[in-house]
Amino acid sequence: MTMETRRRIADKVLARMRERGFPMDQDADFTNLIDLWVAGEIAMSECHRRYLGLVQHRNETLRKAGRPPLPTTADDLAWPDLGADF
Repeated sequence: MTMETRRRIADKVLARMRERGFPMDQDADFTNLIDLWVAGEIAMSECHRRYLGLVQHRNETLRKAGRPPLPTTADDLAWPDLGADF
């Protein structure tokens, strides 16, 4: 898959998520992971693994501060219907 194709896919999915009001991570760590996938430097499975590690690290920080955790699984999230054509 070309870089241009990956960028189109990422842009399309992120736009659909925004349109449907789905909360998404917009910080530099998340966008850097997406950029690594777009560049073909990591597989989506690795992007997912690293993102879960990032969320787990953030949850440890939140737990120490006495705050509720972020969702870490699809069951914890209210996933929007992104359509079958992406």
